[in-house]
Formats: sequence, structure tokens, C-alpha cells
Amino acid sequence: MSENNSTVLINALHTVTTEFERKMQEEQRIGKAIADKTNNFIRTVIILFAVFSVYLVTQAYSLGTDVKHLAGSMVEMYKHFGEMSKDMGEMTNSVVHMSKNVQTIPMMTSEMGGIVNSVSVMKKDVKTMSTDVFVMDKNLGKITHGVNSMAKHFIHLNDSVNHLRINVKQMSVPVRKIPFM
Repeated sequence: MSENNSTVLINALHTVTTEFERKMQEEQRIGKAIADKTNNFIRTVIILFAVFSVYLVTQAYSLGTDVKHLAGSMVEMYKHFGEMSKDMGEMTNSVVHMSKNVQTIPMMTSEMGGIVNSVSVMKKDVKTMSTDVFVMDKNLGKITHGVNSMAKHFIHLNDSVNHLRINVKQMSVPVRKIPFM
């Protein structure tokens, strides 16, 4: 009877061991599935971050290029306003000389005086515009500086995303070392 008890005990132990082994294999399969899904999710997030970072850097670069072009155009416009102001000064001087030369015609002289006043007002307005364009040029310089600073921040963001990718890769090392993978 002792042999019979031993056989029953061995069979029971074998059944328990087999069931335990089956459960462990099921746990390993579930763990592997979870690890695969987690790895895929992490890869997707890293790819999305990388794509978004590249997009932001290209947009910042494009904006910087546009601002530089705009600043160049504003400088050219400023130069043209300066030349226009100089031309207005010459025109004012010419009008003054003309009014002296035609003093014999009183009506013409009074009209020329009005023209001289209008030209003087226009000259002041053009000088004011030149000053405003100069201020705008300074402001565009500040904007350019801000865009360059923004580009540096995007580069830093890209570096942070790369560090995040490295950290995630390092954190996944223990999962990859699990024998069921």
C-alpha cells in the first residue's frame, strides 16, 4: 500500500508541477505581450516626438529666414526714405530760390510760399517716417534675436527628447533581459 500511496503522491506532485509550469508559461506569454506592446508604444512616442521636433525646428528656421528677408527689405526702404528726404530738402531749397526769383509776380510768390510750407511739412513727415522705419528696423532686430533664441530652445527640446529616448532605452534593458523574450 505504501507503493500505491507513493504513486498517487508522485502523480499528484506531477499534476501540480505540470499545472504550475503551464501557469508560468501563460504568465510569460502575457508578460511578453505586454512588453512588446510597451516597446511599440515607446517607439511610437519617440518617433512622434522626433517628427514634431524636426517640424518645429524647420518652422523656426523658416520664420528666421523670413524675418531676415523682411529686415533686409526694411533697411532698403529706410535707405530710400533717406534719399527721399534728401531730395525733399533739395526741392525745398529750389522752391525757396524760385520764390526769390519771381517776386515780381505777387500771386505766384504767395502760392510758392504755400508750396514751400507744404514741402517743409512733407519733409518733416518724411523725417518722422525715416525715424519710424529706423525704430522698426531695431524692433526687427529684436524679433530676429527672439527667433534665434526660440530656435535654440527648440534645439534644446530636441536634445531633451533624445535624452528621453536614451532613458527609455536604458529603462527597457531589464525587460529585454527577461528570458521569455
